[in-house]
Amino acid sequence: MTTHRDHELTETQAREIIRLVASVWPPSPEPEDDRVASFLSRAGNLAREKNGEKALRYVVWDGDRAVANGKTFSRIINTGKGPLEVLALSCVCVVPERRGEGLGKAIVAEAFRRVDRGEFSVSLFQTGVRDFYEKLDGRVVENRFCNRLDKNDPEGSPWKEPYAMIYPDTYDWPDGTIDINGPRY
Repeated sequence: MTTHRDHELTETQAREIIRLVASVWPPSPEPEDDRVASFLSRAGNLAREKNGEKALRYVVWDGDRAVANGKTFSRIINTGKGPLEVLALSCVCVVPERRGEGLGKAIVAEAFRRVDRGEFSVSLFQTGVRDFYEKLDGRVVENRFCNRLDKNDPEGSPWKEPYAMIYPDTYDWPDGTIDINGPRY
């Protein structure tokens, strides 16, 4: 496994990551070349942002092919107890033919080490595979979530997946509504 900052990835590496993600989740109708250009543009913008240095991508390569991927970044969310910086975990996926080899677990364990080392106090993420994360000491949180920066539906749930979870499961998570303060991840 290698760790990258998105703006340091080559176009070929970015293309491989996009292909991996598309093998797990349906790709946008946008042509692959446009998705690559968009990925690299966002990576360049993130590199210039204040918290951009906190964003990391974890990739397992099989030769030049990306077979497992995950991303972490900093997100300031709003809680009833005030703002909270969380480690956002997103885009964890493994190509279908390599599932069951522990690649996803290795990606997530490496990401969660950032919490274990004290870089962040907690990680917040969404998932459809609750059991996978519970085995890694994550837990479901039942708050109402919103994204008040969403101009179309500021009070609606920003999540696509059925479970919002945190790591570690022992974290004293606040009650009440949580504003994820930006697009879903």
